[in-house]
Amino acid sequence: MTLSLCVQFFSEDLLFNWIFTNAPIVATFIALMWFTWWIRGIIKDYHYRFENLESDVKVLKTDMGLVKLDIRRLEDRMFSLEQRMTSLERKVDMLEAKFDRKFDALIAVLTAAKIINPEYHQARSPLQLTDTGTQVLIEMGGKVYVDDNLNDLLFEIEQKNFRSALDVQDYCMVLLWERNRDDAWVQIKDFIFRNPEYKINEQSSKPLDMVRAVSIIGIYLRNRYFEKHPELLVQASE
Repeated sequence: MTLSLCVQFFSEDLLFNWIFTNAPIVATFIALMWFTWWIRGIIKDYHYRFENLESDVKVLKTDMGLVKLDIRRLEDRMFSLEQRMTSLERKVDMLEAKFDRKFDALIAVLTAAKIINPEYHQARSPLQLTDTGTQVLIEMGGKVYVDDNLNDLLFEIEQKNFRSALDVQDYCMVLLWERNRDDAWVQIKDFIFRNPEYKINEQSSKPLDMVRAVSIIGIYLRNRYFEKHPELLVQASE
């Protein structure tokens, strides 16, 4: 019975009549089916994107973890490097201090070996220049050098805060040795080069070199310092 009714329904115009009669319902049903398929496609697409995004986030988290680990390692290395740099700076400072002391000692020995030259210095206390020493000081340009750079030279000596007149005298030699590469020393060096044997008079001459020149200029610089700080001479005479 049911089978015959279905055959009759599809074989006759009843199907088309039913569709025509229920066209709004059929159209709505078809629209709902299409809309459902479209929504399903969108949801599926977003689901796929979400899965990819979730996977990317996991990878990103992993990469961020590796980056943080690398940053920690880099920070540890930087901290270790800073410690090494600090240690190196301390060692350099120590070496500079040792070098300065050795250099000062070397210059003191070199100058002490030739500082008392009867032709240039009066061997009395305190050590002073002879007339010949003063003449050499002027002719080679040592007096002009000290006078032109007096403020700077005195400032350098004052920074040492010496309490002994002898320390001032020794350091004047050291300071001049440190500065003998300045352009202002060219005239002095040229004079020494031209006069390795300084002619005192027609009958006599005396050797002149950088050590003797520095000692002569150093005595003059020391005297200029004592003019500003006579208290050291008073203390030394007590």
